[in-house]
Order: sequence, then structure tokens, then C-alpha cells
Amino acid sequence: MGLAASYAGRLGLTAWRRKSTLLGMAAGLVLLVLCLQYSTTSRPDSAVKPEDSPQGTTAVNGGKSPLQRTLRNHQEGRNSDTVAKVSSDQLLRVHDPEQGGNRIEDDRDGLKRSIGVENVKFVQTDDKHAIVTASYETVVEKHRRLPMEQPAREEVAVRKATVEQLDGEVQRAAVEVSTPGPQPLLQYNSYDQQGLYQMGIPYVSLDQRKPYVPEQRLVHFDLKGAPPKVSYLKRLFPLIRQLGATGILLEWEDMFPFSGPLSSLAAGNSYSRREVEDILTAARGSELEVIPLVQTFGHVEFALKHSEFAELREVPESPQALCPSLNASMDFVEKLIEQVMELHQGARFLHIGCDEVFQMGECRRCRSQMRETLFLSHVARVASFVRNRYGVVTPIIWDDMLRHLSPQSLDEFRIGELVEPMVWVYAEDVYRFVPSMVWDKLAAVFPYVWSASAFKGAFGETLYIPNVKRHLENNLRWLEVMSAESPKFKGGFRGIALTGWQRYDHFAVLCELLPAAVPSLAVNLLATSHGYFNQSLKGKLQSSLGCSRPGSPASSSTYGRSEAIVNLNSDPYLWDKFSRCFFPGAPFFKLTYRLHAAEMEVKEFVESVMKSKGWMTDYNIRRKFSSPLRVDELMGEHPRVYHTLTALARSARDTLDDVFDSFTIAEWVEQRIYPDIQTLEQLQRDSLTLKSVRTSVGYSWIIVVRVLSHFLSSVVLSNNQPFKFCPPPPKPQTVEYSWRSLLAPLRFMCNPPLPKSRSSIQLFGPTKFRSSGECNVGPVSRQGPLDTTIVKLTSSWERRVHAAMSTQTPAKLTLQFVRGLLAETDPDVCVSSFEVATGSGRGDNYTAMLYRVRVQGMTRNNEPWNRSLIYKCLPDNPAQRQAFKSDVLFRNEVAFYTQALPVLLQFQSTCVISSPFQATPRCYLACETELVLEDLCARGFVMVDRKAGLDAAHCHAAMRELALLHALSLAMKLRRPQEFATGVAACVQEAVFVPENEDWYRGYYRAATRNALTMVQEALGDGTRYVDKFREFVDNSKFFGRMVSLVEPQEPLAVLCHGDCWTNNILFRYSEEGDILEVCLVDFQLARYGSPALDIVNLLYCCTSREMRLGHMAGLLCNYHATLYMALKQLTQDATDLQSDILDPDRLWEMIQGEMHRCGRYGLGLALDMIPISVCDSAQAPDLYVGSDSTKSQEVSTNNTLPVSTSSELCQRKMAELVQELVDNGVL
Repeated sequence: MGLAASYAGRLGLTAWRRKSTLLGMAAGLVLLVLCLQYSTTSRPDSAVKPEDSPQGTTAVNGGKSPLQRTLRNHQEGRNSDTVAKVSSDQLLRVHDPEQGGNRIEDDRDGLKRSIGVENVKFVQTDDKHAIVTASYETVVEKHRRLPMEQPAREEVAVRKATVEQLDGEVQRAAVEVSTPGPQPLLQYNSYDQQGLYQMGIPYVSLDQRKPYVPEQRLVHFDLKGAPPKVSYLKRLFPLIRQLGATGILLEWEDMFPFSGPLSSLAAGNSYSRREVEDILTAARGSELEVIPLVQTFGHVEFALKHSEFAELREVPESPQALCPSLNASMDFVEKLIEQVMELHQGARFLHIGCDEVFQMGECRRCRSQMRETLFLSHVARVASFVRNRYGVVTPIIWDDMLRHLSPQSLDEFRIGELVEPMVWVYAEDVYRFVPSMVWDKLAAVFPYVWSASAFKGAFGETLYIPNVKRHLENNLRWLEVMSAESPKFKGGFRGIALTGWQRYDHFAVLCELLPAAVPSLAVNLLATSHGYFNQSLKGKLQSSLGCSRPGSPASSSTYGRSEAIVNLNSDPYLWDKFSRCFFPGAPFFKLTYRLHAAEMEVKEFVESVMKSKGWMTDYNIRRKFSSPLRVDELMGEHPRVYHTLTALARSARDTLDDVFDSFTIAEWVEQRIYPDIQTLEQLQRDSLTLKSVRTSVGYSWIIVVRVLSHFLSSVVLSNNQPFKFCPPPPKPQTVEYSWRSLLAPLRFMCNPPLPKSRSSIQLFGPTKFRSSGECNVGPVSRQGPLDTTIVKLTSSWERRVHAAMSTQTPAKLTLQFVRGLLAETDPDVCVSSFEVATGSGRGDNYTAMLYRVRVQGMTRNNEPWNRSLIYKCLPDNPAQRQAFKSDVLFRNEVAFYTQALPVLLQFQSTCVISSPFQATPRCYLACETELVLEDLCARGFVMVDRKAGLDAAHCHAAMRELALLHALSLAMKLRRPQEFATGVAACVQEAVFVPENEDWYRGYYRAATRNALTMVQEALGDGTRYVDKFREFVDNSKFFGRMVSLVEPQEPLAVLCHGDCWTNNILFRYSEEGDILEVCLVDFQLARYGSPALDIVNLLYCCTSREMRLGHMAGLLCNYHATLYMALKQLTQDATDLQSDILDPDRLWEMIQGEMHRCGRYGLGLALDMIPISVCDSAQAPDLYVGSDSTKSQEVSTNNTLPVSTSSELCQRKMAELVQELVDNGVL
């Protein structure tokens, strides 16, 4: 008992000490019980079950404004997988009371039925706001009772996007009620919403039948950076008027031709008075109202940076803002306004800026006054001056400095009578920056208000292309806000200004240039001028931007298939959508994609060299310590990447020349491209420094020598004695050795010295290995971590020596043969000797053998003479020769060089053409079994890496030559049809895709299509529409027949085609700076008479990346079309009586587009065979230089040769991307 009493006493004492806590808990418990009891007794019994309620039930609000927010079912911490979804056809709709509204009680019942929940209560407040609360658990329980079906993968993605969008949009569970009157209905149904989400277009509650369209739609031109040429503005003004603009807001800054005491404010490249007048006249001619903008308080850097105006600064160290307490400041502002308004006669509005006045109340004179007084008094003075001086001109100011001021302060200075605010928000959530209370305050002071969105220059100071998705959402949200807030103002919204900032302030770098933002401007102008943005505006958008020609297949669809107006999810910058269009500035818009790709390439290259690898890190560069061999390996891609940037800089100059002056072009290139060029140049300097450093004899030298000794100890020389290398004295010396000198012993591994031979290969400087010498290299028995460099070097060296040593001179290639070959072309030369080496490696050639023949001799003047030739003959291996029907292919190329090409060149010689076709090597001999051509390598031509493929610059150069070849065929066919038919078209024949070859190639293409289908299935997943369509295309029973039909010539566009336009058959010659100077086409074994698109799709689908095609395919086709048409025009200019559709540029363009669509499947059919060939390792390719079979070739009925098969990631990715691209474009 005593123990119990003790515990009871302690418990009582504790309870007394915690009495406040206990009382609070008791009160909370009582309150919870009361709430539960009230909820149970007040729940009404619904007379109509939610499942039985009719679709589309509407809630009538007794004449109040529309529901501004969708009901938000949200529970803190809920699982995202258990979200109750309400279909959009159950969205609340508000009817006009004049059309028959019911009582409030009926409205509430209808609202509850339309939502489909029972636990809903309405609370009437004094401000007449209806607050809707819903039980989330009830909604979940209801949906659990409904029978559910397993949705498809695409439907799940759409639903998830829908839920995320609704969660982001709905901010409150309250439904605001405003003034009565007719209100728009919510028109989007579930299908529309899903379509918008799939296209990346934000869903906003806007009514298409009664949309809110601002009265004024201004386009802002920020001229304080990159001022466009007058000629460009004259082209742009009609376009923006067509898209719905009603006026322009011109922010002149230092581009205005100030004079007198303000003359120093005009920039060196400012407009002249005549140019300003031309701009204003052009705007009025396009029925665009002009509103000038003059900064009068903040952002006056363009003036205050000058020493003569420095005393007007609020802060002496910063030219950002004027001091409002100085009379001189007001005098300066008046002069600015007077000079600008002098050229803007008849303007109704003047924007006086006054935004972001960061520095205010800081100088000695201003400290005695409040900041808001300083601001409002200055604005009132400037606005009063404008109204008194120009009468009907209404000043406009930016609103950001007003948002935190009280209405009493605004009324005190009569700001509402003097100016109209322009509320600017460039983010997607307008209400976050300008909440309802700010709108209420503005409505209480100002009768009119403006809004300002953005189409560029709002999401990053250094961007070069606007994110259209973000800008479109900003504009659509503004329409929603304007529709809701407009009734609060006596006069409503005047309009909206779509701002396009060129710099964030006077001292910032350029952001997105105007031509790069034209697609963004078009999209956002259409949205604001229609009150919505959806698929119905597709035709107007495409026609305005010149994306299609009337009557062309692309006018209503792409590749014959209906497409979305945009897809901002996958293409937020619209590179893919509008790169094929012809709007003012389109070439530069396309160039921004090249810039994007180049930046990524440079970044990856620098990251790989300096971070991912361990031989050119900052440490190596600082310590000047690295392996020159590794440095060379790391810098292997440097010339190509550097050339990409320099070519981009030149292209930028060309594409911007029609838009901007040279100052702007130089500034943009310096800001965007030159930093990457500097990075690569510094990297090059660092690599040269690392390679030039000589390593002193010491520990590092000893390690290298041990590695060499380890390697050389495994080498057995011709006298069966191991090679012995004497190490240096163990004691370190001060003598220095270069890396190359350490490798010098490798040059003398063959003993005795090698006799002279006709086959040689260059290694380590001038020393040559002769094929008749013996040099047996044994395998390296062990590989340590330091052996990697030497082993790799040895492996490469061993392969090269073996290739040279194993070269067998063809039997016909004798000294007498060579002398007779050159007797006609070089009669003054006496040929004394020649050397032979292989002309191509494994994987570079499949149907013929190439030998490089270096001929030496003396001229009659006893001067040394030499010439390099290419000797081409059939493979020695009969099986290889028979597998690809090399005899037929060889005869085709012989016919090209002996018949078709001479006829075409003879016809070309009779015409006057500025750029004749000359892209073929000189032919010395062409007979049934052998060809002798000039060695283009001797003239500096090189072959690009077949694995890397062709970039845009190389494609442009190659397609230009193809266009000249095709134009030559078309022109001769028009002017000399009979001669062309017999002398050109009939000379070459289709060598592969003819019906009689189907059985022969059946096994080959069965394997090729199976390999390709496997790669696509692994990359994209079986069962997708891409795989299904590709599987149907490569059906072995139909595939070859489809290819046969695709190569059949289609008049009138059929031409002499190259037939095998892949990487190894196009050689390039470069200048010292890396520019492409010349292109040459080789290997015409597959020459055919067919569509020019066969050559184009071969080149683009088999030899380029998806990124290159997406960014440049439209430009490549445009340039091809331009070159083809100009060459045709020159070749036929003497024949004025010719009548043909191909002489009409528009019809020619349509035919090219049609042929590209038709032949796209042919490109895919080639690609499934050519992509593995292009990316395979040399070891996977057949070796044509193996010894010939001693047995005679026997005729066989089947072809057992299999195509090159590779499962590399690169091959799989290229194949899958091409299938996706062609399916998305409607080709498959």
C-alpha cells in the first residue's frame, strides 16, 4: 500500500505539472468527436447515384463567373500510383443565367453529380466565394468499385502526364465567383487534352468558341543588341502581321540616331534617320502600330556609361539608374523623348520604361526621401511632360516597381491618371509573381492595363535558341489570367506585348538572335491572336513559315501522313519541325542546331582528353609529363572537331549576312564559337608542348627501356638469334633522349639489310620495309601495365608490315605494260621502274582489288619524274568474284568510263556553265577485266573515316557534285534525247536489283534482313510499331521485289546515278585551314539510270547520323535543289523552246520531295546491308588480297556468301534510329 501510494502521489504530481498539456489533449479530443458527429448527421442522401448521372451534367452558378480552378484532390503524402482520375468530360461547366439557370441548390446538386462524389459541402461566405471540399477516400473507393481494364503502355503515359499537369495547375480547392454575365465554357474533352499533352502543349482552360483575344498584340524589338538590317525588318513585318500582330514596340536605345548634345549616345552602327523612317514606313505599310520605348529611369546604361553624362548617375560607380533629384536628369530625359518623338509623329503611346530601378535613394541628395516617393515623383514628372507636350500620347511604364506600393501612394501622385502599367511576367506561373491581390490593387488605381509575355530572351542570358514550350505556356497562361482579371478594370486590358529581349542589359552578351526565334514568335503570336493553340492552327502556321508549297505533298502532311502541329516534348526548340521551312532567317535557325551539335562534340572531346583519359590532364600539362604516343592518340579527333568549328564560323557569317551588319556577326561569332576554338587551340598547344618535352635519363627512362627490352626479347631475327638490347648504365646521366629515339631500334630489327623491292610501306620516317626481306616477329609473351603502348604499336606495325610484304604484283602489271600505258599521255618520259602496294584495306572495298602503282622515270631533260596510279582488277578469289557477280559490276564501270561519261562531258563542253561537273578521276585504261585510274591521293584527296560517317559540311560538298552530275543528265536528255538514250542511259545497267537476281541473292539478303531485324528488336523492343513496320518491310518473300521496283526509273526525273554513294566512294581534298576544296566520286560499278533520290538516300541514310539528318537534311535538300536548278538553267539557256516541268523550280522541288518519299524505303533497304559494312572492324570484312584459288571457277546456282554481321552498339543504334525516323516520317 505504501508503494502504491508513493506511485499515486508521483503520478498526481506529474499530472499537475503537465496540466496544460492534458487539458489541450482533452479539448482536441472533444473537438474531434464533435466534427465526426457533425459530418455524419449533415451528409445528405443522394437521390441519384453517381453512376446513373448523365454525362456532361453542368453546374449553374446563378450568373456568377466561370469556375477558375479545377477541383484538386490531393492528400499529403499519398501514393502517386493511387490517384483518382476524373475524365475531362466531367469538368465543370458554367452556363449563362440568361440561357436558363436553376437555383443555387440545384446547381450544387448538379455540381456534386458531375464530380461524382457524395461528401461535398458548400459554405457561403460574405465575399460570395463558393468553397468546394471533397473527400479523397470516397473518390478512391468509388473508382475501386468500377471494373478496370489493364491500360496500354501509351495510355499509362498519357494518364500520368495528365495527372501531373492537373496537379501543377490546380492551386486551390476553392472556386472563385466574380461578376455576373455570359462566360466561356471549358471546351476541351479528354481526347483533346491527351493530344495536347502528347504534343507538349500546356492545357489551359480556354474556350475555342469564345476565346479571349487581346485587342492589341505587340511584338517587342529590342535594338540594344543585334539590330536587324532594314531589309530584314521589311520582310519580317508582313509575316508578323499575317500571324496576328497589331503593332510593334521599338526599344531603340543606342541604335537611334541621336543628334546635338545627345549625339554621343548613338552607337557606331546605329540606324540613320533615313533608315528609321524606312522602318516606320514599312511598319505602317503592314498596318502595324508603332510604340517607341525610351528608358527614362533605370537601364540607362547606354547613356550613363559616357563620361559627359556620368554626373547623372545615382551611384557614381554604376551607370544603371539616373538620380531623380537632379534637375539635369529631367532635362536629359526630356531631350531623349523629344528626339525620339520627332520621328514618331502620330504615335498614340510612348513607353517610358522605369523598370528594375535597383539603385535608388543612395546618393546624398536622395537619402532624405523615401524610395517610393523618389520613384513616384520622377514617374509623375516624366509622364506629365509627355502628356503636356504631346497631348494624346499616353505613357506606359513597366509595373514591377509598382507591385509593392500602396494604393494610397499611387493616388497621392495621381499615377493612375498619368500612365498605364504594363505587367510583365515571363515565367509559366503568372499568379506566382503577380497574385490576385496585386491585380485588385492595380484595378483600384488604373482604368487600363497591359500585359507582357516573351517569345525569346527570358530564360537565360547566354541562350541562342528559345525554348518554345516554356514560352508558349507563358503566353497561354497570360491569356487565362487576362480573361479572369480583365473585368476588374474599368477599361480592361489594352493588349499584350510579346517581348523579345536581345540582351539582359546594355553590358550583357547577346542572347537568342531574332532569326533563331522566328518559329517561337510565330507559335506564340498565333496563340495570342486566336486565344488558343492546337491542331486547328497547323495550316496557318506552316503556310506562314513557308513549310509547304501549295499543291505539294507536304502541304497537308509529311510524307503522306497527318502530323502534329508541333511536338514540344521531343522538339522544344522546333529544330526538327521548321528546319525544312523558308521563313526570314531560316538558314540561321538551322545553323543553331549545328552549333548545338558542335558544342556537344567539343565538350565531349575536351572531357575525354582532359578528364576521362590520363595523359593530358591538368597535372600532365602543368608538370609537362606525358607519353607523346598517347598524346597523339588522344588528339586524333582534334583536326576534325576543329574543322567543324571553323566551318561553322564561316557558315554563320554567310547565314547572318542578310540579317545583321558585320559588327553583330563578329560579336556573335566571338561569343558563341570563338571560345570553343580557343579551347581547341590551347589543347593543341598543350599537346605540342607535351610531345616536345624530352625525358632526361633517370627512373622514367629506365622504365621505358625495360619495356622495350621486354618486348624486343621476344623477337627472333632472320639469323635465329634473339635481338639483344644493351641497357644504358644504371647510373642516371644528364643526357636527354627523345621518345622517337627510344623507338629507333625497331627500325633495324631486320638483319641482314633488306634488298630493294617494288612494294614498300612508310614507317617511322623515311625508312621503308621491302617486301622481299624477311622479318619474323614473334608474339609478346607477357603484357604488364606498362607494356600497353608498345604492344599496341607492335600490333599495328606488324599488320602493316605483313600487308606490304604479302602484296603480290598482278601478272599483267609489268614494266612493258606500264610503259605502254603512259606512252600516249606522257610521251616525253622514260619509265625506269615502279613499285606496287595495296590500294585499299579490308572493309574498304568488296567487289574489286585495288593496287597503288608508283612509277619512276626520267624526262628527256634528265629530270626525275614520278606518277602514282590506281590499278583495279577483279578479285583473284573465284568464290568472291562470283558471290557479288563482280564480272557484271566491272563491265558496268568500264561502260561508264568508256561510253557514258565521255558523252556527257562532250555535251557539257558545248555549254556555258559556271560550275561544270569534274568530280571523276582521270581514266588511263578501261577494259573488261582491268581499270587504270589516276591516284587521287597523290593530289591530296583523302577518304573520311567510314565509321564516323559524314558531317553536314561533307554532305553539302558531296551532294553538290551529285547535283551537277544529275543536272548534266537532265539537260542532255532535254536537249539531245536520242543521243542520251543510246549513249548514256542504255550503256549502264542495273547490276543487282533485277528480277533474275532474286534467287541468287536470296540467302544473302535473308541473312542481312535477319541481322537488321534482330538489332532493331533489341534496341526498340519487340511489339512496338517501329519493329512491326520494319518486320513487314524486310519480309524475305517481298523484300527483293520491293527493291527491284524502287530502282526502276521514273520520268521525267530519271538520271545517270552514281549508284554506290557511300563513304569510301567519296574523296575530299582540303585546304591548309581544313576547308573542303574539292570532291571526287569513284567506283561507278553500280551506276544506273534511275531516280536521283536513289543517290541521295544512299548517302544520307547509310553514311550519316540521325543528329546530322535532323539538323541538316532540309538544308541539304534545299541546296541540292538550288544547285540542280541553277546548273539546269545554265545547261539549257541556249534552248529557249524547251518545255518541261523540271525547268520550273517549284515543280522541280515538288518532284524531288516526292522522289525522296518514294525512295526512302530503298535507302533503308541499302542501310540494313551498308551500316554493318560501314561500322565493322577491318578484321570482320572479307580479305580480297588472299591468294587466288588454284581451281577454276565453276558455275553454281546459289550464292552462299553472307553479309557482314556486327552486333556493335554503334551499328544497332544507327539501324534503330533510322527505322524510327522513317516510321515517324511516314516512309514505312
